[in-house]
Parts: sequence; C-alpha cells; structure tokens
Amino acid sequence: MIFTPNLFAPGATITDARYRMTTVDGGFKYRGFSLEGEYFWRWLDEFKFTDVLNQEALRTVPSRLFDHSFQIQASAMVVPKSLQAYAGFSKIFGQFGQPRDFRAGVNFFPFKNKVVRWNNEALYLYKSPVGYTSVPYPIGGRGWVYHSSMELAF
Repeated sequence: MIFTPNLFAPGATITDARYRMTTVDGGFKYRGFSLEGEYFWRWLDEFKFTDVLNQEALRTVPSRLFDHSFQIQASAMVVPKSLQAYAGFSKIFGQFGQPRDFRAGVNFFPFKNKVVRWNNEALYLYKSPVGYTSVPYPIGGRGWVYHSSMELAF
C-alpha cells in the first residue's frame, strides 16, 4: 500500500523502502479449546521516490513509519471433530489511524477431518488495513461482512 501513487504527497510515489518487522506469538490447546495470539512491531524507512517535481510536497512525507498490532483468537469444538466455533479481535496502533476488526464464525467438518471444511463467518471491520481479490472486503472497509466458503484440501 505504501507504493500507491500520491499516497503521501501529490506527485510523490515511493519506489523502494526498508521494511523491518518482529513478532511474538503463542497459544495453547486443551480438550477441544484453544487460545492463540500474537503481537508485532513494524518499521518502514529509507524511502526512495520517483522524480518529484514538487520538492515542497516531499517535506510533508514522514521519514519513517512505525506501527504495532495484536490479534487474539479463541475457539472451541462444540461437537467433537465436527463443529468448531471461534471468535477473534485485532487492532493496529499506527501513525495514520487505529484500524480494528472483530470476527466470529463456525467451521463444519462433514467427514470429521480437515479434508473438507465449510466456514461461515461474520466480520466487523473498522478502516480495514487489508483487502484484495481473495478476501471479501476492500482496503478501508467499514461495517459488517458475512461470508461462507467451502474448502477441499487435496
């Protein structure tokens, strides 16, 4: 997303940047229940731009970006080997906003294994920082999204 033309200033497009990230994560499972979470820290700097005619516009571009975030998810097998319910939350703390989301859903395993899975999920998005063709929401999305998918692993 930082390579989007005119994102930080008119006529300024970032062509290169240094990206650094570190994360910690963990979780546990016990008798059909699980809790997992992660926290990350991200730094972006050393930006290079296309030729910019308006050098004044470049002064408004930050020299570095920093954000950090967490996500947590809990799940339980409501019906052993067949039906799993889950809920999760994530939030980003950054210089340009604090997007977040909440999700809840169920996974149904009709053959009591992970070969076939039917997922139904509800998400509440607030300024979604991600979005592309393989997920059911756009960058910057706000509001509820409901979706259903069937997966076959082979």
